[in-house]
Amino acid sequence: PAGALAQMPAVRAKIWFDKQFLGTGSSYQTRAKEFSKAGRLELRERVIRTLKSVSDKSYSVAKPELDKLVQTEVIRNVERHWIVNGFTCEIAPNAIDALKKITGVKKIFLTSPVRRRRGAQQKAPPAFPVVSNNKFDPDRFKHPWYVRYLLADKVWRELGVTGKGTLNVIHDFNFLLSENVTNNIYRKPGEIPANGIDDDKNGLIDDCYGYNFDQRSPVLTTQQMAAGRVHPQLLHGFMCAQIVCGAGVQGKDYEFGIAPEGSWTGVIGSQRLEAAVEWAIEQGADTYSMSFSIPRLGDYRSHWRKIMEHGSFCGVYFVSG
Repeated sequence: PAGALAQMPAVRAKIWFDKQFLGTGSSYQTRAKEFSKAGRLELRERVIRTLKSVSDKSYSVAKPELDKLVQTEVIRNVERHWIVNGFTCEIAPNAIDALKKITGVKKIFLTSPVRRRRGAQQKAPPAFPVVSNNKFDPDRFKHPWYVRYLLADKVWRELGVTGKGTLNVIHDFNFLLSENVTNNIYRKPGEIPANGIDDDKNGLIDDCYGYNFDQRSPVLTTQQMAAGRVHPQLLHGFMCAQIVCGAGVQGKDYEFGIAPEGSWTGVIGSQRLEAAVEWAIEQGADTYSMSFSIPRLGDYRSHWRKIMEHGSFCGVYFVSG
């Protein structure tokens, strides 16, 4: 009904259109066989073009109907996404039938009540100096047990594989930063850090090193640690980045990364996973570390699964612990 949003609290809805790159539960294996001889980067470009084209066609048909629902205050904050062909919106629970009538809508997932976003404690986005790294030397620093246990140091020496040229996305909820991870943090081409401008015109301001999609902010440090206290949960994003590709710092004994010459970027976005994964793909991400655990997803789990399946055909290797 018109004006439904003014009558009761809104919930967040995730909607699929009927045209999807992978249509059924068996489509992933079918497509994997079909594309088994395609190169990863070549396939990435082809699949991204296909996903965006399918999204454009479906959304252009549905847009007039969506605009009408926005004008009558049935839905709000419509955000389309292409990683799964569909959109997200906020809606009153008693107005779901209005979504069912939109041309092309196939599935509707109701997720969580809409909550106000918390502001980041660190207001200004950081700007890190560019560091010139010397030629990699596997003996320059000490390394923790897991580097030796996994024989990563042997791979460095015998194969010369140190992670150089790879981009590793760390998805978490907070990042405390030090030189061990800022020296090889990703620097987005065309984006100038901390100038308050959307330099590359992608709709995100200062997304140079990563982005907090939940708070729509380039600030990745959402919570600082109280003085004199060690809070493992607040350190989790930092530790993940360290283990993946933490680099050695002159004056410190240890180098912690499995791939110390790789680069990494942080994303936050449990409510906007679609936007986070799309951004990662468009940066050319190689791996995506999913350090999150959200219980009781129910049928909504299939939405997360489709994001990962489509994303993997875009050349991203998703890693979950």
